[in-house]
Amino acid sequence: MQSILRHILFPAPYPPFPISDSDKDKVFWLPTNKNSSPVPCMLFSPETGSPVKYFFIWCHGNGGDMGSMSYTVKTISQELQAHALMFEYPTYGLLSNAEVSPSQESINDHAERAYLFVRDTLKWPTDRIILYGHSIGSGPACHLASREPVGALILQSPYTSIKQLIENKVGSLSNCMNIPFWNNEKIMETIACPVLFMHGERDHLVPAEQSQTLCKALKHNQKKVELSPDDDHNSISDSFISQKVKDFLNHYFKEPTEPLPDVKIDSQWREIPPNMRSSPSFRLLPFLINASVNLSRGGPRISGSRRPDDQQ
Repeated sequence: MQSILRHILFPAPYPPFPISDSDKDKVFWLPTNKNSSPVPCMLFSPETGSPVKYFFIWCHGNGGDMGSMSYTVKTISQELQAHALMFEYPTYGLLSNAEVSPSQESINDHAERAYLFVRDTLKWPTDRIILYGHSIGSGPACHLASREPVGALILQSPYTSIKQLIENKVGSLSNCMNIPFWNNEKIMETIACPVLFMHGERDHLVPAEQSQTLCKALKHNQKKVELSPDDDHNSISDSFISQKVKDFLNHYFKEPTEPLPDVKIDSQWREIPPNMRSSPSFRLLPFLINASVNLSRGGPRISGSRRPDDQQ
């Protein structure tokens, strides 16, 4: 039963979305030790414009991977003049053959390591770290926000709890399942940073009312809910996201009083870790990193996924 539940909650795209040639230099691997598994990431930084003021840590949804979400994360980075780091989940994308299964524990671990890398290695101040969680990614984002100091939390199409979602879909059958996954509503009570909720009013997978419930569960007033009347779970546009996030950050943040650090990824972190080279996943890396995005049209749209001929 748990195996079936895991497959329902974590439907990693297969084959994984390729990472385009233009983005392959954005890929790096979090530093590891003998007790930790490799975690691939992508880091986007604005090319030109005003000084960078924020650092986003992006927790993507369950129907996509880094390849499918790169367009949106890159767009947000450029529009908001922010660094944006996206990390991968076990069995997704470059980790499609990972031995570790996706779970609350394993995904939270990847999120924590991404946060520590930004804070301790890149030396980015915590009050300028913005956590972004989309759909299933709202779980690890809320987990981080409840444990670590951050500047703000942005949630797109979040759920109150995985248990509640499953109960809504299968009713009493959920009583037969042990559901040890995120409970965002409970965690809200311990989150102290400003929180922005964005939700499509036509979302039938996770109803927009769940954002309202989460907002009410917060113990402070630094919060806002933005609803998009014509959008569903995955169709909220990048332009809507950019504008609402920009307005929210402008409201709660002042200009930095001290220079923020330059962000550079050392060449050693771009090297594929030795323990990945002996893994079956390594055989996929040349294809996933070097292949151009040349996907046929059709199928449900994943928020953030774009093809070269898509029009904004």
